[in-house]
Amino acid sequence: MIKKLFHTLKGRKREESDSDFSTFFREASREDKEKLLLEVTREANQDQREIVERYNDMQAKSSY
Repeated sequence: MIKKLFHTLKGRKREESDSDFSTFFREASREDKEKLLLEVTREANQDQREIVERYNDMQAKSSY
């Protein structure tokens, strides 16, 4: 009985829900993907620079 039920369920297709993220990376052109990745990389780099700058400022203030 269990084998029959499992076999029946196994044959069903599972509904897939796509996120905007997965749809973009699956369907966007190479150029669009590259533009997005470059922009995200630049923003992440800028965020990291700001964090390091704040850390350095804190270190300079605490050494007085």
